Amino acid sequence: MLHFGFTDLMVFSAVADEHNLTKGAAKIHLAPSSASVRIKNLEDALGLPLLNRQARGVELTKAGEIVDRYAKRAISLMGEMQQSLPVSYTHLRAHETRRHLV
Repeated sequence: MLHFGFTDLMVFSAVADEHNLTKGAAKIHLAPSSASVRIKNLEDALGLPLLNRQARGVELTKAGEIVDRYAKRAISLMGEMQQSLPVSYTHLRAHETRRHLV
């Protein structure tokens, strides 16, 4: 079973976007050391290197490109879910209120 979370994917995606660990970590308000640990744990969970670390930043490996593509999809879906919840919640609350009034 894979042991990583949504936050790990967000960290990885931010670092991938910036091609830089420090800038990617700053983008999501995380210390570079914490971002590094999360990415290392993600690599360990998947059993593959996702980044080639270089003196002036990072480059995605082929596996990193695949993970980044799926991470972006997951992030997008979470955003859609968050946008949908207030509308759904308002609809449910209105339905519950009408049911109690009858």
